[in-house]
Amino acid sequence: MKECFAITTYCNTEEKLKALNRTIENISKFGFPIFLHGHYPLPLEIQKKVHSYFYNSENPVLNFRWNLFWYFVDNYKFEIKVYDLSYTVLKAWRESIKILDDFDKIHMINYDTNLTTEIFDLSRKYSQSVFLQIKPDFTGKNYTVMIYYCLNKKSFQYFTENLTLEKYLQFRTIPEIFLPIPEEYISSFIVGDDFIQVPWTEFDGQKLVEYDVVSENRTGFDSLMRTENVDIFIGEYNGMAHIYFFNCKKEIEISVPIFFHAPNPGDLMGTHFGGKVSSNQLFPLDRPFKDISELQVYIDGKPLEQEFIQKFFKLECKIFDR
Repeated sequence: MKECFAITTYCNTEEKLKALNRTIENISKFGFPIFLHGHYPLPLEIQKKVHSYFYNSENPVLNFRWNLFWYFVDNYKFEIKVYDLSYTVLKAWRESIKILDDFDKIHMINYDTNLTTEIFDLSRKYSQSVFLQIKPDFTGKNYTVMIYYCLNKKSFQYFTENLTLEKYLQFRTIPEIFLPIPEEYISSFIVGDDFIQVPWTEFDGQKLVEYDVVSENRTGFDSLMRTENVDIFIGEYNGMAHIYFFNCKKEIEISVPIFFHAPNPGDLMGTHFGGKVSSNQLFPLDRPFKDISELQVYIDGKPLEQEFIQKFFKLECKIFDR
């Protein structure tokens, strides 16, 4: 029986690359070929660690569907917009399965998953395609863990036929508060004798997510805003970009250089503000998000990472009066 691992990736940060390296080292002990699927280019040194690598720059984001999340501080409401990224995950699985069609079993795994021997052995215990249940939420529903599953060859065609954009958009078309997630969608069609959904009581789910990296479509407000000595939210307030500093642990010195697109292509204009902050304060950045070329934030002389700052732009953050 020919088996392999297929790792799906979108590793656009050093943190994610470290998680991917850890996952490759971990699953190498099982002795199967490792295939990498990437929607973001992977370094050559990582490619050399695996059997094969497929890169597709098409990472479709469904920008006509989104979830809105809110957070309240003082007299303000913070808003983030998270576009529908679920289909791009389905696409990565579908492409991987088609490429690996010669294998009898595919162990599909996310780049930051801690696959223990206990969980891997479930693919030996059961003859069906193996999926793992998530512990029931407050509604009592059992969804499926999608960071690892083991698919048998006789399920390849049926499974990929259900990973199309058309099928996904037809799922749960009645408007609800939140868009469906892959865990919910996959659970809807892996039914019948060819599939087993292993109860959450049979494995340690916490071990599986021990090295979980919070991705763009699962951004929580705490991880989004927190720095060492102050919380920060960057968003458009009345159409103009602002920075809100709050929850100061001590008085801090801030320095904020801002660069704007100039009227002439290729030219930049800039401004700067700074000073001491010890209480909650809102600072204007003088332009909407779309006109800002680069934003830098220094706290007590230390720069915030651009990855931290750019998340506010990617999530189209806004600030409203309560």
